[in-house]
Amino acid sequence: MVMVKCICEWCKNEYEIERWIANRGQRFCSKSCRMSWQMTKPPVYVNCDNCKIEIKIRPYKKNNIRHFCSRKCQYEYFKKYKIGITSEESVKNRAKAKLGKKRKPFTEEHKMHIGDAERGEKNWNWRGGISKKYCNKFNKKFKEYIRYKFNNRCYICGKNDNKRRLSIHHIDYNKNSICNGKEWAFVPLCTSCHVKTNNNRWYWFNLLINYWAMNSDILI
Repeated sequence: MVMVKCICEWCKNEYEIERWIANRGQRFCSKSCRMSWQMTKPPVYVNCDNCKIEIKIRPYKKNNIRHFCSRKCQYEYFKKYKIGITSEESVKNRAKAKLGKKRKPFTEEHKMHIGDAERGEKNWNWRGGISKKYCNKFNKKFKEYIRYKFNNRCYICGKNDNKRRLSIHHIDYNKNSICNGKEWAFVPLCTSCHVKTNNNRWYWFNLLINYWAMNSDILI
């Protein structure tokens, strides 16, 4: 994270800010300074599009398509000219939204900033830096054996693996289960169900262990 020093255009105080934010045109050290600067600019006078009364607006609103003196005038104007969900204008806007708007590609510095925001202790799945490798017996051959044992279907929702291979879930959340001879501690799950098992682990352990509780190959 690269920090740069800038000068606030309102209070003239020096402040530090991340370089990728400064490159986007940050001019003030705080929201209050920005609002104070806007209040000093002279107001602009325009006519209400509905009742034609002269109204005073902020300079940054001058480029707006329409101006109204009240919500009532806005509602009457939209009703009079049938501007809304069924209007041609709205249909065109929805068509543009489907095409999408291409954004500028992220810079390498911005990508690093995004990575830093979700790395290490800042990540939602952080567990104190504990890293355990899977047992070497937990290989493709063993995974195919578990899938075949459950007829290539997710144990929770019953979805088959036509589009994407099922994941093999450790019921007891122990990566060395197969090395310890616990072949019973595995079930195939689809991607959606596998994500759910990362939270409330005690609940999912009790739910999935019920399958093996009635089988003779369980070794606890």
